[in-house]
Amino acid sequence: MPHFVPRAALTIYELTQNAQLWPHTICAHSAPAAYVIYPIVSDLGELSGNGIEFIDGMMFLECFYTVYDMGISRVSLATTQSTYANNT
Repeated sequence: MPHFVPRAALTIYELTQNAQLWPHTICAHSAPAAYVIYPIVSDLGELSGNGIEFIDGMMFLECFYTVYDMGISRVSLATTQSTYANNT
């Protein structure tokens, strides 16, 4: 799995391979088998050109501080200690 590198305006953010997955300790309790992994982002396949290129979920949002400004349709991100986590 390659590193996931979303871009917000002029800032590029990176999620390492392990930071893109649900923590193994959580999966161990809910997965049918120990080897099952669950990604926290999903690629939409093709670049749309209109700004929606990937879907993120709760685990993604927990890797960044996230601010929504509905007045100007903008989302801002900042890294946290979990951004580059080694999910074990």
